[in-house]
Amino acid sequence: MINKEFSEYNVTNLERGMMILELLAEHPEGLGISDIAIALDFPKNSVYRVTGAMYFRGFLVRDEKSKKFLLSHKLLSLGYNVLLQNGLLETARPLMRKLRDDIRETVVLCAMDGLRAIVLDSVPGTHLFRFVVETGMHSTLHASAQGKVLLAFMDSQAAGKIIDRLTFERLTENTITDRNLFLDELATVRSCGYGIERGEGLDGVSCVSAPIFDKTGEAIAAITVTGPTSRLQYESFEDVGRKMVSIAMEISQNLGYISLGKDAAKNPIL
Repeated sequence: MINKEFSEYNVTNLERGMMILELLAEHPEGLGISDIAIALDFPKNSVYRVTGAMYFRGFLVRDEKSKKFLLSHKLLSLGYNVLLQNGLLETARPLMRKLRDDIRETVVLCAMDGLRAIVLDSVPGTHLFRFVVETGMHSTLHASAQGKVLLAFMDSQAAGKIIDRLTFERLTENTITDRNLFLDELATVRSCGYGIERGEGLDGVSCVSAPIFDKTGEAIAAITVTGPTSRLQYESFEDVGRKMVSIAMEISQNLGYISLGKDAAKNPIL
């Protein structure tokens, strides 16, 4: 919630800069000055000045061929500093290793980034053939276990606004492309406490994910195990899901979260 104490302060170019950053987060392919001006209904010369300043400060990069602006990794590094300060990465990593040693598959820590999920950290699996997931990689919200979890346990109004903007692009034969079916899927996630992916984002890949809460009860991240469907099979999802919820809750409690047994009902109206 926005603090009314500061609502009277309106720094036009600063606000425009922040809105441009939010817009570019939703367009990983980048946008040109005219595209930004049209999308946000800003004067073109103002967009030129603001993007120029952000480019100079390293917040944006520019494709010299297309002349499109894209977000730089500077924002990711700033976000990392915040995560280090609140202890998420430091708290999660040893428990991610513990989970990896138990399940032997790659374990990933993700958070919301605009209309996508972003990888904050990962621990590679111990199998000879395993998935390598790099920090900073993105995944779609509608076709990933972590995306479902982050939406399912988010504030209902905020989640609804994001879902309204999803395109539900078909990535595989298993991708959920119908909004109502996706809402049903989120209801299932809230009910059982974990989310699953059955080759929906990439053929042959299965994932199971659970939410991590901070001391205020907000779902700030998701811990996910990912592996080939030949090893991470549907029949094992329930057992893996219980382990994911247990580890995620341990991380949450180490961050100061106190469970009141109401987590699954926090977001009832999507």
